[in-house]
Amino acid sequence: MTNNLLLEDQLSKITAINYDGDEVLKQQRLGAVAVNELVARFMTAPKKIDDELLAIVLMRLKDLQVRDYAMGLTNNENIDQLFNLWHWLLGLAPIGHIAPVACIFAACAYESGESDLADKALDKEQKLAALSKEVEEATSLELPMLEKNLTIIATLASVSTLIGLLGTVIGMIKAFASLGNSGGSTDSSALANGISEALINTALGIGTSAICIIAYNVFTAKIDELTYSIDEIGLSVNQNYATHHN
Repeated sequence: MTNNLLLEDQLSKITAINYDGDEVLKQQRLGAVAVNELVARFMTAPKKIDDELLAIVLMRLKDLQVRDYAMGLTNNENIDQLFNLWHWLLGLAPIGHIAPVACIFAACAYESGESDLADKALDKEQKLAALSKEVEEATSLELPMLEKNLTIIATLASVSTLIGLLGTVIGMIKAFASLGNSGGSTDSSALANGISEALINTALGIGTSAICIIAYNVFTAKIDELTYSIDEIGLSVNQNYATHHN
């Protein structure tokens, strides 16, 4: 149905998902659609499986959400066919794309009672690399969700200072306007009101900005602490696995 050289050529034409971009969900959906198409063709018309479809599936299976979706397709009715599909794709996948397929194959093998095959799907080094990649991908998926509202807080910190400055300028304009309209006599009440308005706006702008900056720093510190904890847990899991598994 295909050969590795043509498959690697197709893989080189497909870009990985950019998790900092705006099309993450779109690319994940396209990956899920490609997985569905591959499963359907493998079950009904395996000769129609082309290199382009295989390349899309292999590239998108690097994404944790797409991989979880692929694992969730297994049921009692199709488990034998999917076992054959992932076993075939595992032998076909080039270096750099083996671990995601092996994870799905291992899960399918365990469900079908082939635990020995599941254990042999990856060697120890590949299993450790797969564990590290899973932790990294989970972290990269969750961090944008944690940081998405920090932009609002940072914007408020900047804008509130400018709004306070604008209010200060408007208050001073009113104060000097009242002084100019007094016809030479000083209207202390109007002047005081203008200056008071300017100072109130200044205080509100500075106060709001200070609160936003403190909140931003607090949440940033919490996110950094959480990220560090996840890295520590991932390292601990890898070390424990390396110690207790051959």
